[in-house]
Amino acid sequence: MNLPKFLIGKVLSVDNVELTKYGPRLICYMHILKTNFKDFEYTSTAVRVVIWRDERIHQFEKSFLHSKTLLMITFNQNRIDQDQYGNPIQVVKADSINRVTDFEFQQYYCTNAQGQFDPFSRLIS
Repeated sequence: MNLPKFLIGKVLSVDNVELTKYGPRLICYMHILKTNFKDFEYTSTAVRVVIWRDERIHQFEKSFLHSKTLLMITFNQNRIDQDQYGNPIQVVKADSINRVTDFEFQQYYCTNAQGQFDPFSRLIS
């Protein structure tokens, strides 16, 4: 059974909604705090999150109230792209977006495999 890949982080910036021939698209940049995807364990740069379709954009707008809000993004597709300065950046396509409260983050996502409180490791096992 494959667990969905997810990342929990803070939104750094949000672009405007673009209308493409495939539908509306929103791009935001996030700083990763926790993830269960091993490729992102040592990523120190921001991650570009691409949000397609109206329902996911509305889901993002409802979840993202202000810059201090933690969001959980589940995804299946990721790749490496380049930012406007030519640096490599990870890109994920959001499948769902949920808000994570500080209590949930501290209680459920800041523990390691032994059940100990571990806010410093990025990988959730």
